[in-house]
Amino acid sequence: MRVLMISSDYPPRPRSGIGVHAAALAGALRRLGVSVTVITTGSKPESGRDGDDHYCGTLGAEILSLPGEASATLSMLHRNVGMAAAAGKLPASFDLVHCHDSRAVLAARAVADLWDLPLVMTKHYDRSAGGTHLDEDTSDRVMLDYEQRLERWGLERSTVVIAVSQSLARGVRTSVGRAVENLVVIPNGTEFHDTARDAPASSRGGPRPPQVELLQVGRLVHQKGCDLSIAALSLLRDLPVRLVVAGDGPARPQLEGLARSLGVRDRVTFLGYVARSRLETLYADAQIALVPSRFDPFPIAVCEAQAVGKVVIGARIGGIPEQIDHLETGILTPPEDHIALAGWIRWVLADPHRARTLGERAGSHARTAYSWDRIAEATLRQYQVARETFAAAGQPRRPVAGLDAVAAVDAVRPTDTGGDR
Repeated sequence: MRVLMISSDYPPRPRSGIGVHAAALAGALRRLGVSVTVITTGSKPESGRDGDDHYCGTLGAEILSLPGEASATLSMLHRNVGMAAAAGKLPASFDLVHCHDSRAVLAARAVADLWDLPLVMTKHYDRSAGGTHLDEDTSDRVMLDYEQRLERWGLERSTVVIAVSQSLARGVRTSVGRAVENLVVIPNGTEFHDTARDAPASSRGGPRPPQVELLQVGRLVHQKGCDLSIAALSLLRDLPVRLVVAGDGPARPQLEGLARSLGVRDRVTFLGYVARSRLETLYADAQIALVPSRFDPFPIAVCEAQAVGKVVIGARIGGIPEQIDHLETGILTPPEDHIALAGWIRWVLADPHRARTLGERAGSHARTAYSWDRIAEATLRQYQVARETFAAAGQPRRPVAGLDAVAAVDAVRPTDTGGDR
């Protein structure tokens, strides 16, 4: 089977779980013998290039990458035109199109219509609940409303819709406003392994620090609730506890200021952007992973921490309760409650045996639930459903006109293929 995957985000420096998910899924599908071509607006890696727009990613996926400033909402249409133009240069020999996120749905729908192919769409976020992977865009209410309408349009026209959580699946049914055929839940996953929890060395080099280490991984934006972690830390002054924050984002100056005003700046380490190759060791160094999100559909940070056998304290919101069985595979705390968060941190630290048991159960759960090979197998089954459903629909739909006009974007798009998005 040949699959054309279109994603608004992709490594080498993914800005959200969409890019992590798309790349890991592409690699796992290829291990199953599926031919995967990826079109993305993600930045190219420094090595491995083959021509101006083509390179082979580290997971072996064939990728066409277009330069673009992903943080500029108003360039979304331009990027979709560019992605469609890139697809138009490929031989029309695919079996289906798989779209990740509404920011790529215009390109995906155009290509699916052009070649008369079924469209599979994965829903990663619920923007109506405040979930957006480009958080600076949330202030642009007009564009946010447009994205929601665009996503609904894509969902209504997809042969198969995949949601990464039951919470998101319920959102699909609500937004579309009718029964959605071929709607399935296939979760996020992780490539991390529970054996990493025994790694002896600190990821920052040298011996492990004597303090208990709390870890929060994710973008520094209001949605992720890092301010709640810092506020909780300020209530634990009697304990040798420190917080390590892996990630960057527009809220970093405010978070550093908050830590300073609460008198815990010397106990909070902001690492900034961290490559995924380093993350697994960061988790191994930590005692507790914090996920106090204000909204999160199915955070990969929970999958990763559980996979390395760590206790995860997450907010009881969005899809997190689907990942954490309270007091069995982690801890759920009320959202927006830093006092409760601090209390549960104390509870875990008061009994190391209990913490170890929770971590072991989480690791066992993650090995089963979050294997990318298992997720790829489930996705491949939905690809078959999409092809069969599409074929059973009868006469092919009339494809749109060729994308020759779209290719004119080459004359106006940026030529710089490097840099960070």
